[in-house]
Amino acid sequence: PRAITRNVSSDAAQSLRNRGAEVVEADLFDTESIKVALDGCECVFGVTDYMDSKMLAKGREAEVEVGKALVDAAVEAGVRFFVWSSLPNCTKRSGGKYTNIFQFDSSCFIFRPCQLTNRIPA
Repeated sequence: PRAITRNVSSDAAQSLRNRGAEVVEADLFDTESIKVALDGCECVFGVTDYMDSKMLAKGREAEVEVGKALVDAAVEAGVRFFVWSSLPNCTKRSGGKYTNIFQFDSSCFIFRPCQLTNRIPA
């Protein structure tokens, strides 16, 4: 199995390597690094970190942009299965009562276009 991480030197990455995983580094803000990391993968478990310092510096739309870049790279790499770690859309679920929970709402906007276009089996 291959594990993709932002930091191959981290304790978590080293632990995975010690268990036999191939550990490669990629940055969701670097589309080319994502493509290289996904080359030959059959399945992707995708997750973003809304509170990551790069995300916060780039603003609310950053999570959607990097998430879509991950989906696009997975499609380009021929990934057969894509599991997206998402949260419910609070604005929609609350009937508009809660509109400022961006870290929930943005994760929904990443995978929805993929579902609608059948680009990767959900």
